[in-house]
Amino acid sequence: MRIKAGVRFVLFLAVLLSGAHVFAQSSVWQVRKGANTLYLGGSIHMLRASDFPLPREFDLAFEKSSVLVLESDMAELESPDSMLPYLMLPVGKTLRTELDPKTFQELEKTCGELGLPLENFMQMTPGAMFAVLVVAQLQGAGFTSPGVDEHYQERARKEGKKLLFLETPTEQLALVNELGEDLLRQSLKDPTSEVVKIMTQLVTEWRSGVQTTNEALVEEMRRDYPHIYQRLLLDRNQAWLQKIDGYLESAETEFLLVGFMHLALDDGLLQSLRNKGYEVRQLR
Repeated sequence: MRIKAGVRFVLFLAVLLSGAHVFAQSSVWQVRKGANTLYLGGSIHMLRASDFPLPREFDLAFEKSSVLVLESDMAELESPDSMLPYLMLPVGKTLRTELDPKTFQELEKTCGELGLPLENFMQMTPGAMFAVLVVAQLQGAGFTSPGVDEHYQERARKEGKKLLFLETPTEQLALVNELGEDLLRQSLKDPTSEVVKIMTQLVTEWRSGVQTTNEALVEEMRRDYPHIYQRLLLDRNQAWLQKIDGYLESAETEFLLVGFMHLALDDGLLQSLRNKGYEVRQLR
């Protein structure tokens, strides 16, 4: 299966992304080391109202765990002071001055199609503009509800469950900014209709624990954009594996939620954990 080049970048934030059917498999795995257990779930960061309730295996893992581990504290991202340096260009610079003419022209066209007044975003960094396009495209298709991680973060806070995070919000923002121009340029290559089509297919497969579309997205990123693949997925996977080792030394049971794309292929988290000798079993 071949995914059009730009789509994987638009979907990055939705997966960096109906109904209460019961499937044979799920996107939750139990990881064990001796008597110690961790649950690992693939998260979609933006969902539709119709995607709730979530598959029962997610609730099962949450209820059996005493600790919820997320990529980052989403609430901290709402602080303007901490976000500003990553969102806004320095005085005297704009998207017009920072992007090559062809990319800027494509950005103007896409913003027009989405009904976004580009003049309101001219001071944004390319990475922030990339995020704006992602949200606008997916919200226009009904992806307006909290994603898996935000849903469980809210539950954990209400229930007093311990919360841990793999990265700081500023680490995530810095990474998107580092790759912002490349991400933005690639995201402009495909029409919104194609993005929505692939996202819908991805969510359907995610609900049933199937990784066909997910693996196709990751494989093309690895092949066609190795630097972006290295920075967005591989480097972070390796850093997270060290933390997972620590979690599995603890008697506490953790429920770890990461973007679905981090679970794919031979150097994704699932296979890497198997390679380290852990017992990995998909919940059914």
